[in-house]
Amino acid sequence: MPSPTTGTDRAKVLSIRFTAEEFETLTARATEIGVGPSTLARTFVRQGLDGADSRAGLEARVAALEKWVAAH
Repeated sequence: MPSPTTGTDRAKVLSIRFTAEEFETLTARATEIGVGPSTLARTFVRQGLDGADSRAGLEARVAALEKWVAAH
């Protein structure tokens, strides 16, 4: 998988439909950690593709994303 810190390998776009409630929840969570909803959604998808299905794995990915955002 390409590095989560660069967009150079991202050539495909996926459109996903959310309910208003789902989108509001995603946006609120993304705002809490200082990223956009697309970035957070991509992080969740990548986490799922990596096969890590535990809450601890997801929390570690979000923590890593927060650290990267703070550094940039």
